[in-house]
Formats: sequence, structure tokens, C-alpha cells
Amino acid sequence: MINAHEGDGADDADAAPARWSGLARNGGDWWRARWFLVALSAALPAIALFAFARQVGLHVALPGSWLVFLLLTPLLEELVFRGLLQGALLRWRRLAAARLGISGANALTSLAFASAHLWREPWPWAAATLLPALIFGIARERSGGVVAPCVLHAAYNAAMGLGLWLGSSWG
Repeated sequence: MINAHEGDGADDADAAPARWSGLARNGGDWWRARWFLVALSAALPAIALFAFARQVGLHVALPGSWLVFLLLTPLLEELVFRGLLQGALLRWRRLAAARLGISGANALTSLAFASAHLWREPWPWAAATLLPALIFGIARERSGGVVAPCVLHAAYNAAMGLGLWLGSSWG
């Protein structure tokens, strides 16, 4: 296995998953970066999309608690998918290489993320998570940690919830 971030492929026995998962690297000014602000603003169209979807009778299964939906779900999903899975895949040089701005590690992780949503949602909704998943993966790689994708994921969930709520109040 080649460690794309260390360069020589050697990995110390004491190198905890926190180092390659992005849990130990969350500093920097990612929250002021243009890429982050653009990704954050991309959640806004989801409000109208989900309001419209609710009006035409499409439903999304939401957890019973807004706290779970806005905080716990994004945190757990990002730790598992962007932190552990994408962090592990980024250790391979071939998967760390980006094509069209997306690394192989990000593409595989995003496919796994969308597939994981099939257990709770119909396939069109699960497939609709692929684009945000790619955005969360880019945020993980640009920020070097999982805090930025957690914030984005929470914002996207908030936009979806607001859209569904607005859509249900129009009828």
C-alpha cells in the first residue's frame, strides 16, 4: 500500500486512524475559503427543490428528531464516510489522484454513501445524494479534515428539511 500523503509508503505502527482519517487535521481557514462558501451556498436551491417535491407528492423519510437530522446524522455519516473510508482510500496514490477535480477515493466513497441511503429511501432520493456526497468529499480533501464536510452536510440537511416543511405548509 502506498501512502499518498507521506510519499514513501511507510506507515508507522503508531499511526492511528485519526491521522489518515482527517480527525487530527481540522485547522486552517477552510470556513473562509471561496470553495467552501460556494459549496455552502449550493444548499440553497435544495430548499425550493424539496418544497416542490413535497407539493408533487414525493416524500423523504426524515428521522423523528431535528437534532438527529441536523447534527448527529451529519456527524456520524461524515466520520464514517469522509473520515474513515475516504481517509483510508486516500492512502493509495492511484485513488488520491484527481480526475476532473474528483479523486478516485472521493468517487468510491460517494458511491458508497449514496448506496447506504438505499436502506431508508427510494432509489431516486438515494441517487440524489451522490452530488452532495461528491461536494462533501471535495471539502474533506481541501480542508484536510472532517469538520468542513460535517458543516456542509448539516447545512444541506437543514435546507432539505426547510424545503420539505415549506412544501407541506403550502398545501
